[in-house]
Amino acid sequence: ATHALPKLLEASFPQLVPFILSDLFDIYTKNNKLPPPIVDQFGRQIQAQPIDTWEPRAGVADC
Repeated sequence: ATHALPKLLEASFPQLVPFILSDLFDIYTKNNKLPPPIVDQFGRQIQAQPIDTWEPRAGVADC
């Protein structure tokens, strides 16, 4: 399915491919940033480092 979808889009809706690629790139870029750690007034980290949510990037990368 991962390989069939791009071929279907290119064949059926070639005018939409640039917009879809742009949206996928935006989703990947947005989800490629880790949130900054939460620190106290002295700059000490008060909470564990945020967990990397890799799933959205993996979904986009499959496309």
